[in-house]
Amino acid sequence: MIEREQAARLYEVYQRAFDVLCEAYDVLGGLPDGPERDAAVLAHGKTTDAVRFGLRARLLAQYPDLDASVPEEPSAAHDPLNDVLDEALVVDAAVLRRLSAFRTRAKLVDLPGVDPTVEHARLSGVLNDLADTLLDGLAAHPTKQWVMRQFQRSLARVQREDTEGRDHFGTELETIMGILGIESSDGLLSFYLGGI
Repeated sequence: MIEREQAARLYEVYQRAFDVLCEAYDVLGGLPDGPERDAAVLAHGKTTDAVRFGLRARLLAQYPDLDASVPEEPSAAHDPLNDVLDEALVVDAAVLRRLSAFRTRAKLVDLPGVDPTVEHARLSGVLNDLADTLLDGLAAHPTKQWVMRQFQRSLARVQREDTEGRDHFGTELETIMGILGIESSDGLLSFYLGGI
């Protein structure tokens, strides 16, 4: 177990690293289209997600009060959907069954707090709305870009949630990505869940 003072120092370092990594999205968005840009965006998205959901999340799980910030509205100057590398998704009966099972199962079961009932209901509602949208439209739009657009709409709805709520919400989105065979959000999750 990391002591609070050391965790706070590490969190500050990870936050600075995350902030600097997010600055690169404007640069990456300006690169010429092609395999080199695609590889750079993919690698960068994995890195920002690792800092957000790996390094920082572990510290926040131990000391939730490390991040007392209120998330800001996403910048209108940059749409992270532009950084998402589109790809065709395999949407067969097995994928739709797994997505339907996700829709019906309990979500956010580890949401912390004295009584997170209201927050749990609110976030679960957003996730269920997302699952319904995907179940209704995925067969007609079997692409990563379309899925990430639906994620973006759901992420916009949770911008004012606390850090723990957003982190648990992000974990559920990663579960959906696993079901759909999406390896990376190309930085979309980090953009919104990082409160930038």
